[in-house]
Amino acid sequence: MFKLKIKRRDLGFKSYALFTVLIIICLIIFGSFIVNTKKLTKEEQNISLKLDNHMEMAAKNDGFNGSVLVASKGKVLLAKGYGLADRENKVLCTEQTRFMIGSLTKQFTSMAIMQLEEKGLLSVNDNVKKYIPSFPYGEKITIHQLLSHISGLPRDFSLDVQPSSTKDALKMLINKGFELSFTPGEVFNYSNAGYQLLGLVIEKASGKTYEEYVQENIFNPLSMVNSGFGYDRNTNTKLAKSYETSGELITKDAHIDWVSIAMFSAGEIYSTIGDLYKWDRALYTEKLVSVKTLDKIFTPVINDYGYGWHIITPGHKGENWHDGLVFGFTSQELRVSKSDTYYLILSDNNNTTLSQIMATLSQELPK
Repeated sequence: MFKLKIKRRDLGFKSYALFTVLIIICLIIFGSFIVNTKKLTKEEQNISLKLDNHMEMAAKNDGFNGSVLVASKGKVLLAKGYGLADRENKVLCTEQTRFMIGSLTKQFTSMAIMQLEEKGLLSVNDNVKKYIPSFPYGEKITIHQLLSHISGLPRDFSLDVQPSSTKDALKMLINKGFELSFTPGEVFNYSNAGYQLLGLVIEKASGKTYEEYVQENIFNPLSMVNSGFGYDRNTNTKLAKSYETSGELITKDAHIDWVSIAMFSAGEIYSTIGDLYKWDRALYTEKLVSVKTLDKIFTPVINDYGYGWHIITPGHKGENWHDGLVFGFTSQELRVSKSDTYYLILSDNNNTTLSQIMATLSQELPK
């Protein structure tokens, strides 16, 4: 009798363990798919169809290649790929296709900075010299000014030769010297250079590489399993090829490390529409930072720019947007928190105007 009980318990445990393993396998296989847990109403189904029709026309008539997501009130109305992610091998764009997101990277950089401020490892009022002692004008420029593009730095650092790393680029820049465009704090001037410096600040304050910090403190907590850094199609087979209207811009054999070197914390992240939707959902919560900090991120400083976001209406429940362009990849997103609506377009070419597509899509849903 005793042995029989043990046997039954063992069988139950094995069955439970097998069931658990199967569940884990299913999550791995299907975890990157975007699934609605709420059934769409008839009206929402009609909107979904209209959105899809708009994108089919954009793909057919304007040569759009990419993936698009539109969600409202926790329901995904459209999550689909259009055109080709790899023209030579006829690989279709899908909702799982990975794209370089360019300057959408800046919102992850700003989030990392604000997390470090909440942890007491830095303050946005600190000057750059505290973290990068050798940087010219470091005593005049604050982290706040880097975040909001009012630092006086140029849009991009100009170097005579290609550096082997971001830190090498910084050394070359210090040796070459440069002038500020204006007195820090006075004028808005969009600056990739400023956000590249923020990556170095993150590394100094956290004791980790920029990539390690973002992976551990943003991607992992949000299960953003299809997001990462740099352009390398040798190891990242789900990454789309990049194209311009004149043809292919980046091949698997060229510029593999250049995105990371050139853009770093200003534009080196790749992602999918599914992962970025997880990011959008997290910004309605305190999973990454407090509401107080979110409000700080979404508060405009000069020229309606906050920390990594263009601000239409302020606050974490406001309306905000950003776009991105890096070596042919283009991206654009719009968050309308009042109606809990999210629009996202990721593309592997620049022969269509994403702002026109965004305007068309946003007309189908009330703000």
